[in-house]
Amino acid sequence: AAPAAPAAAAPPRAAPKATETHEVSKRSAADEKALKAHSDKLFSIMRELKGVHNSTIRTVLAANGASDRGGDLTIQKRLADIMLHGVCSGCPKCGSGVEYVDGRYECTGWADEYSRCQWREVEHKRGGFAMPEGTGEPFLEGFHFKK
Repeated sequence: AAPAAPAAAAPPRAAPKATETHEVSKRSAADEKALKAHSDKLFSIMRELKGVHNSTIRTVLAANGASDRGGDLTIQKRLADIMLHGVCSGCPKCGSGVEYVDGRYECTGWADEYSRCQWREVEHKRGGFAMPEGTGEPFLEGFHFKK
């Protein structure tokens, strides 16, 4: 048996130009800073929501037309998201609810009685957020939505 031929080496990649590298690193640093600030705000809201009774969270979600289904963490994440960004408008394809999941917006509805709506997008319109009165929760009562 003949020995196996050595694998061909991949061609070397061209090094980026110095100006391109510098611009990318500047942009990346700014993006990283914005992402960290956003994450800090979101997790701050989520920490506060851990102390809020689930029935109150469900009431606030329902008052804003958002789904109140799911376990503790699911509804806390959903409420934190809409408190920070506003309520998602309906699906442009079927009119059902839309949620932000894993970096994109997804329809939560059904296209027909047998199959889910497959609409997904990276960008989607969001509206305001309204806190119902009388929640009895200091964090929620003192929260003001800013877009």
